[in-house]
Amino acid sequence: MSSYIFDMVEKCKRTHKTSDPFELADAVGAKVRYKELGKLKGLYLYDDRCRYILINHTLGYEDQRMVCAHELGHDRLHQHFAKAAPLKDLMMYDYTSKPEYEANIFAANLLVEDSKIVELAHDYDLISIGSMLGINPNLITFKLASMKNRGFVLNFSQSVDSDFLREQRKIAQMRL
Repeated sequence: MSSYIFDMVEKCKRTHKTSDPFELADAVGAKVRYKELGKLKGLYLYDDRCRYILINHTLGYEDQRMVCAHELGHDRLHQHFAKAAPLKDLMMYDYTSKPEYEANIFAANLLVEDSKIVELAHDYDLISIGSMLGINPNLITFKLASMKNRGFVLNFSQSVDSDFLREQRKIAQMRL
């Protein structure tokens, strides 16, 4: 599954010559809007043949970028769901819902190059890599799941690893 999503991301990046989620959203015709969304981080909405990525305006730039990439994943993968009801994201790093898991795999592959993970994996833990790349470590776990699914074998420095991240990786590995 994540191999298919990886291929889709790579095709989008090649076709539109960017990996910036805001530029890609514009290129594929999804309108990005910043709104007061309360506890929601983002929302993907399909309304009257128009596609919208709504992002909570209170988030910082890096979080807005991750939310945009995630919602763009919904745009590319789940328009049919959004025609029935908006896709709302209270918790972005959901491992239990298939559409949310797929949108996270899309976002992780869009925002993080395989080569960066390979380069950093031997010397740094997930939290450090996330910090260095400006990506939430939870999203890095989705990248790892995608890479594992595509045959990568990586050994990470685990000197700083929380129980939470260990549990999330176990859940991600079970879904593969």
